[in-house]
Amino acid sequence: MDDAVGRLEARRSAVAMLEYLVGSLADYIDLGHPNEAEKGEALADMARYEAECTVARRVLSEALAVARAETPPAVAAWAAWHMAWCRRIMAEEVPPYETNERISDQAVRVYVARETLAEWEQVLQGTLDYVHINSFYLNDYDAATTAWLEGGCC
Repeated sequence: MDDAVGRLEARRSAVAMLEYLVGSLADYIDLGHPNEAEKGEALADMARYEAECTVARRVLSEALAVARAETPPAVAAWAAWHMAWCRRIMAEEVPPYETNERISDQAVRVYVARETLAEWEQVLQGTLDYVHINSFYLNDYDAATTAWLEGGCC
């Protein structure tokens, strides 16, 4: 992975990790039945992670602005890698469903990939800096980003 691409992905992943921590704490508060002291501690941690996330988003935006100006091919390569994952998922077969039936998880997965692809297209256009990867429906893609960042083969 090119160093400029790696820096962009590291910054995107940092935002994603902080979002994950905030979400996990929200789930803990909602579902974990913490006592008041535990809830207060979780809320304080959430506030800290949210502040860190704001900073991480700004760092990503600044790095992306520099990369767009100085190394546009790195931005294109970064987005292309992600877009290829989205297209791979979109190409998966979706079972048909009838009106008033529950939509399959696979159909939702393909829909989420399509929406994620549209966001990566916005990154290429310069109108969006951060794309969240849904770790539930796109778990293989999410895991691949971690492996890619760590230098593994994707």
